[in-house]
Amino acid sequence: MDNAYVQLLVDNASAEAQTIATHMGAFKVNRLQFGVCIAPGIFRQVMDDLLRNIPGTTLYFDGMLIRAPTLSELADRLKQVLQIFHNTGLHARKEKCLFEVKNIDFLGYQIDSSGIHPSKTKVEAIQNAPVPRSKEELQAFLGFLNFYNSFLKDKATVAEPLHRLLDKGAKWFWTKRYDQSFEAVKRLLTSTSVFAPFDMANSTILTCDASPYGLGAVFSQIQNGRETTIAFASRTLTRSERNYAQIGRETLALIWGVKKFYHFLYGQQFTLVTDHKPLLGLFSPFKSTPDIISPKMLRWSTMLNAYSYKLVHKPGTQIGNADALSRLSCNASHELKPEPREIFFVEELSSPALTAMDIAKLTQRDPQLSRVLNWVWKGWPSRSEEGFQAYFAKRNELTVHKSRLLWGNRVVVTKQRQQRVLEELHLSHPRIVRIKALVRSYVWWPNIDSNIERFIAKRTHCQSDTAAGTIESANSSMGGPFQGEQFSYRRRCLLEMARGKENDFSNRYK
Repeated sequence: MDNAYVQLLVDNASAEAQTIATHMGAFKVNRLQFGVCIAPGIFRQVMDDLLRNIPGTTLYFDGMLIRAPTLSELADRLKQVLQIFHNTGLHARKEKCLFEVKNIDFLGYQIDSSGIHPSKTKVEAIQNAPVPRSKEELQAFLGFLNFYNSFLKDKATVAEPLHRLLDKGAKWFWTKRYDQSFEAVKRLLTSTSVFAPFDMANSTILTCDASPYGLGAVFSQIQNGRETTIAFASRTLTRSERNYAQIGRETLALIWGVKKFYHFLYGQQFTLVTDHKPLLGLFSPFKSTPDIISPKMLRWSTMLNAYSYKLVHKPGTQIGNADALSRLSCNASHELKPEPREIFFVEELSSPALTAMDIAKLTQRDPQLSRVLNWVWKGWPSRSEEGFQAYFAKRNELTVHKSRLLWGNRVVVTKQRQQRVLEELHLSHPRIVRIKALVRSYVWWPNIDSNIERFIAKRTHCQSDTAAGTIESANSSMGGPFQGEQFSYRRRCLLEMARGKENDFSNRYK
């Protein structure tokens, strides 16, 4: 469009705000000026409202794309757009318009019926780029190349020597090795590279894999009966991520891949593919999350629960693209971190959580455990005193960490907090065998098994509750008002929300 913003009239208040001072006096500007920070948003909103009912129109600032599968449909849509322009007083520059073309350069890409290609002019600019003479010029070249990162499968390996030149403290010394890498990386990008456009009507597949030093993801769809690539993605692991166990790296690959293509996956059913079979038992949406799981894995599981996916295992030989990308990963220092559009997990505690500091203070004040602490520090007596037999039997296994008494990796809890710990770990209402395993994996005290059995025996509703319980069996003690909404919680993370009054809650889920 010709001088797009200036074509929009503004009201009197906005005109006064745009007043300019000249040698001939002050003048109000009655049209939207270039340089107004909110001008792009205003223009985009106006154009979206005008073209909302015309299919096949794509707007980016003052550039517009009108597309259609047939020439007659294209002519009809173009006529509708021009009629709207005529009615509203908008106009386009004829010299900048292209009509009835089968391919076009738009936003740095060449688009045609076969898919999306790198722009030929950009490819020529990269292939004809001169040898850089400084770190700044090399950084500019690699940054320009990163625009087409989705088309460059082997960039990380080929360009690795060039990236080492940009390391902090590295001296600039251009040798034959760097020259060969520079020429090779320019040859990676060709105008014949093509990706298919994303279509919401087709089945979506995200294949993720991890190597000891990188992550890879292939975003694809089933189009015309075959799997077609939409985009590639890869990145190197940080120093701390390289210390993860293999299952941790494979899980990280799933999480990173889902976040990378968040805007395509959120709210859509898709297939998540991995070559690490143990992940099916941890993150399959058809299985409950294990009771004993690391906090990091639990956070990742909660994040994945916000998506609608099917987790599938394929051997590494069948997902060569993702496997190669994880091993040929490129540097990604600036990761896109999309903001979540829904609450993944809400929990309202009736009392503050029990902290490590609380445990330490209570242990030092407890008349029994304070003596055990002292013995662990200074040495045990030759014979056990009355009431300390259980601790004496484990005297060679008890340790102290920051004033907290530990048996192995389990925290020894005072009598004052044993009931509280059982209540916290029983929130999801597991059966007695599972609650025993859960409690004993975190804490210990003498006669812990009999304490758990008495605790469960007092809760008759847990004895009658079935594992196949559904949201309809929830009672009012399991939900309540929270910030004007009603929530109900069940073990399998089923979450229901409805507006209503507090006294309606018990009737809502009968």
